[in-house]
Amino acid sequence: ISSNMVVQVNEAVVWGKSSDPLNFTKVQVKVVNSNNVISSSWETKQVDNTLGDWSVTINVKDFSSSNTLVFEEHTSGGSINHVNLTNIAFGHVYLCSGQSNMAFSLSQAMDATAEIERAKSLPDLRVATVIETCKLTPIEFNITSKSKDYAWAAANDPKAINLNNWTYPSATCYLFGRY
Repeated sequence: ISSNMVVQVNEAVVWGKSSDPLNFTKVQVKVVNSNNVISSSWETKQVDNTLGDWSVTINVKDFSSSNTLVFEEHTSGGSINHVNLTNIAFGHVYLCSGQSNMAFSLSQAMDATAEIERAKSLPDLRVATVIETCKLTPIEFNITSKSKDYAWAAANDPKAINLNNWTYPSATCYLFGRY
């Protein structure tokens, strides 16, 4: 869960871990569109006060981009912690997985220069690449974590995950999403 991500339209579950597990009472998630209008709002239906785990099912029916997800964590003491995730798109999410076919980067593809140039005109196409890693225990993170293992990026953002030369994102996954 991070800025620039795509959230599945119709129904998606977002989750996290409270920064104050013993005192939090609920998490409220709001979608704020590019006109600063709150278009939707949901609350947790169940929380785990021992571990601080929470989840919220959100339902956005329309495809859109340039949204902000506002997370408000409410505690029993009355305080509210805010986390904003920006440039959120609502659309279809496709997970691409594989071995050597996913390691083939767009910069290696036929007509790579033209394809990379075309990506600059696709702000609603998002990519996320997870770094290959092996862990013996689950990876715990919350929405305020900054992970070095993955990042979401708009296809036209040259600053994110080395998109200026597309040496890391998968050509197979990018081309599937583009078409």
